[in-house]
Amino acid sequence: MERKNQWLLELATSVPDYEKPLKYEIDGINKNNTKTYKKAFLNEETSIGDENLKEYMKEIKNVSYEVEDVEDSSGMGILDTIAVRGIQSEDIQDAKTLEVGLKVETEDGEQAVTVEFDVIKVHGRWYALYDLSY
Repeated sequence: MERKNQWLLELATSVPDYEKPLKYEIDGINKNNTKTYKKAFLNEETSIGDENLKEYMKEIKNVSYEVEDVEDSSGMGILDTIAVRGIQSEDIQDAKTLEVGLKVETEDGEQAVTVEFDVIKVHGRWYALYDLSY
């Protein structure tokens, strides 16, 4: 019985694989953990650097999110970004753009914003193309 309850809990709290990079970034921000945040990225490299990331995390008390829409993104815009990031297009198995509603709580109050969040699938795993901090 306990095993069944654990399975139901995991099912209820799980996210689609393509959403995991977003969850890593949000969890990293909320826990002030750069290592968790970096799991979102191929080779665990962010575009803003560790010091800027730590400063950014200090400013935020809490972030919550809701994925409002998901689109397949095999268009040229995302491929141009990928080329700039040095990822070979033949390595990419899939790409999606998530429309994400964010609620960000700082010392100055709470802000709500909707952003586009691009993810790619490389060698069976999903990665973020951007830092949420931008």
